[in-house]
Amino acid sequence: MKLMVQTSILSKRWKYVWTTSPYLIFENDLNWITKEEKEFMLLAKTKKEEEFMLLVNNVFFYRDRSVSIEKFKLVSTRKVEVDVNFLEIWLGKAIELNKAQEIHLNLSVNQKFELSDNLFDSELKVFKLATHLINLVRVPYSMCLSIKITVLDLRNVTFPDGGLDKALTISSPVLEDLKLCNIDYEHLNVLNILTPLLKRFE
Repeated sequence: MKLMVQTSILSKRWKYVWTTSPYLIFENDLNWITKEEKEFMLLAKTKKEEEFMLLVNNVFFYRDRSVSIEKFKLVSTRKVEVDVNFLEIWLGKAIELNKAQEIHLNLSVNQKFELSDNLFDSELKVFKLATHLINLVRVPYSMCLSIKITVLDLRNVTFPDGGLDKALTISSPVLEDLKLCNIDYEHLNVLNILTPLLKRFE
């Protein structure tokens, strides 16, 4: 199913399509969308910041809570900055109401922001996050202990604080794929990765 919406106002027809789609793909740059997503998933495209925010809000407002989200993907270039207050609401609804399995974020955000602990205490199995500027987004400590995450891909984010000894241990028991790029961990003395099922690490 290939559907592209270029307006911020969802018509009645689009509204009902969005309510039950297992794939929510929002983007304003097709370079970040995979071939599979272009062919089979629901795409929302707009280059205006206000329209982008309103479109995502409308989709989550009308969404059927009984339908799980297979993948929630949000891509915003520097031309469309995401308000972190809205981002927190969208993520909360994706994981708490619709039990999202995968979340992919490639963001330009407008201020510093810390992800909620609930994100990694949920049913989430795949989490990928890239920001355009380093140090603006901090991941929570619950990331290190997630019992469901199998794929974790982080770029340009800040790690949580460690203990009194400034040591941080990632010990997710089912983590298989870990990618870390341009991570801010200068506040840590030690970073341990203890994941027995890890197959790929970059």
